[in-house]
Amino acid sequence: IAEDEDEAPIDKGELRYHRDIGSDEIAKRDVVVWLPPEYDNDEEMYYPVLYMHDGQNVFDPSTSYSGIAWQADRTALSLIEKDRIQVPIIVAVNNCASAERLQEYSFGSKGRHNLEFMAKTVKPLVDKTYRTLPEAEHTAIMGASMGGLCAFLQLWLYPDVFGKAACLSPTFILNRYEAVRWIRRQPVPENIRLYMDCGNIGGERMLLKGCKKVLRILRRRKFSKSNSFYFYKDDAGNHSEQAWAERLWRPLEFLFPR
Repeated sequence: IAEDEDEAPIDKGELRYHRDIGSDEIAKRDVVVWLPPEYDNDEEMYYPVLYMHDGQNVFDPSTSYSGIAWQADRTALSLIEKDRIQVPIIVAVNNCASAERLQEYSFGSKGRHNLEFMAKTVKPLVDKTYRTLPEAEHTAIMGASMGGLCAFLQLWLYPDVFGKAACLSPTFILNRYEAVRWIRRQPVPENIRLYMDCGNIGGERMLLKGCKKVLRILRRRKFSKSNSFYFYKDDAGNHSEQAWAERLWRPLEFLFPR
């Protein structure tokens, strides 16, 4: 594993870059780690961790494909200052910036390799390098669109590694609801927390149909009525980085409650 810990200043906190992280099956990409402002002040403090797909879009508008970033660091800082969430470390894992992204975030073999890459390459690197709380109950995964589907599958297949997930506008409709058919056959993992949301404008309406199918499955399993699950329908939300950025505070509060 090649690793580079160059540092880049931001308004508050610190970004550290790990370059060219990959595996035998997954192309190399950068992993960007945001450390909260107090990280260097107390060496006995350990932190929960949020892993985010499509890392180019997480912090910096200049690297986002649309020119709009989630600015997850700023949202987290705002919630921390208001004492509304635990203080997390945020890990943005870049996509491969090619047509393979769809395959890596899908339900297919490439997608399975990506789930393994996140669990067995990225997370161990972060846990080795930073003061993390490594247990699944302190480890969350988040993504939007295809990344939202990927986050859901990560939770279902690796609940002993990622105990929490936030799936924003997940594409359960992919390949004629292939993932939905699979979810029907699987038990709900134990001791997990799951946040899901979807907009209701434009293409989000189609994605909402997929979410409703999964909601019905979770309802039959009596999971959707537990304190470990939250679904939010954003009637004004479209399929965009801007929409996901605006409602990012919701999953952060759910995943890392005080």
